[in-house]
Amino acid sequence: MPESRIAAVLSAALAAVVACGLLLAPLAFVPAPAGAIDSATLLYFDSEGFNDDTTEIDVAPGETVTLDLVASTHGNPAGNGISGLSYAIEYDPDVLTVTDVQQGSMLAGGAEGGNATVDGDVEIDDEAGVITVEQERTPPGNGTTGTGPTATISLEVSEDATTTNETLAITDESAMFPSGYPVDPVERNATLVVDGAAGDESDGGLEDPVPGLTPLTGVAGVAGLGAVLWLRARR
Repeated sequence: MPESRIAAVLSAALAAVVACGLLLAPLAFVPAPAGAIDSATLLYFDSEGFNDDTTEIDVAPGETVTLDLVASTHGNPAGNGISGLSYAIEYDPDVLTVTDVQQGSMLAGGAEGGNATVDGDVEIDDEAGVITVEQERTPPGNGTTGTGPTATISLEVSEDATTTNETLAITDESAMFPSGYPVDPVERNATLVVDGAAGDESDGGLEDPVPGLTPLTGVAGVAGLGAVLWLRARR
């Protein structure tokens, strides 16, 4: 094969490799969820009304819905559980009104069995649409592990609410170990589907950089481009 043709083939192959690298590079650097590495603590909503094991629940205008905000943790490598929690829950005050928030007993669990209590504050800013919860285990002991409600929240849907999806978003979350070391829990939001609107909960996957172009189809396209360049080089 003439040297010029070999050079052309190598150039075409190199171009295909570079194109594949550019396409797949974003996938290689997707960050892990905050706290996924340094904490085994999860925060999520739980309700008997959730649809098919998802965090969507159908509600109607004027209806009151009650949900538990659940914490689940296996503790840290030293064998200690968590002894403190703080978080906020954001909602749309034009559609939802908080009617009640009760502190949960999750932090009171553990080997001490009944000797620990949950102390803290709950603030409701219905104008801004924010619930703020702060809790600590007293006495902290070795903290607590397991799964249980940290708060029970009741919300009323506005009588004149239109068909819409409303997200209950967990924000500013933090868990504390007895040593004073804080970690960021992994959270899962909930969606209230008002008047039977279609759900829009994300599955956490990456969006296509170009509509209709998935990573696999993109790779196939780049491979096809490399093949075309190679064939042209052989002519």
